[in-house]
Amino acid sequence: MKARILFALAAIAFLRRSRDVRVHPDRDPSEPDEQAILNMLVDRAATRLEAQLQDADEIAGKALAVLAIDLSAAAVLISARADLAEFWPLVVAGFGLAIVLLCVSIWPRTFDTGPEPADFYATFGGASRLSASRQMLSELTYARDVNSTRARRKGQFFRYGFVASLVTGLGAIPVVLGS
Repeated sequence: MKARILFALAAIAFLRRSRDVRVHPDRDPSEPDEQAILNMLVDRAATRLEAQLQDADEIAGKALAVLAIDLSAAAVLISARADLAEFWPLVVAGFGLAIVLLCVSIWPRTFDTGPEPADFYATFGGASRLSASRQMLSELTYARDVNSTRARRKGQFFRYGFVASLVTGLGAIPVVLGS
């Protein structure tokens, strides 16, 4: 009977331990729970901040492509103005509006990339791991919050410029075909 009880206790202990390993495979058993949670959150916050910065770069790349098309279309319309219908200046003005909006979307903005490693280490290098992790999480979430407004504006100006470009492009069809 004692052997069965000992076996059952050992099995329960093994199952609890194996369940913990499945949930947290990289977790050091001697590490406090708060530290383990902070490690996960700091990794997640850093990944989200990096994704936010990459999204801003992607918007700039798309805006540059649309800007190049708009500039080309406006240049073609201006050079062929003698052969176009009388409303060609309206189409060029529409492309001009789209160009301005797209230029605003690619205008350089300063994004917060989080704490500088050397400065962070100089300030928190002597602090406990838990305290430094808390501060790192705080600074990463602050950087993401600060960047969210700038990234949102960048995206809005791109969308407005893109819509203006599409509408003007559609408006250019009768001007070019009506000549």
